Amino acid sequence: MVSELIGNAVSHAVPGRDAAACRLVLKLFSDTLWVEVWDPSPDVDVRPREAELLSESGRGLAIVTALCGRPPLVFAVPGAGKTVVAVVPRTA
Repeated sequence: MVSELIGNAVSHAVPGRDAAACRLVLKLFSDTLWVEVWDPSPDVDVRPREAELLSESGRGLAIVTALCGRPPLVFAVPGAGKTVVAVVPRTA
């Protein structure tokens, strides 16, 4: 999950650049783990998409959604990037 979110931030955050700055924050609560990834991109369209059957990519956000039981949350600040948050339920 962390690899997918960081990979997306680095790969897609700033078109035309080989890499982008990003920040990872992990927050552990009594009932959940929050995986937060910030990147400088203003693009807030972070939704799982249907990957082609034989495609080697395009399934990561669908896997994150399945593991969390819901899509990642997206918090954007105009001109200051966005934070994508995967909220993972903790099990006993």
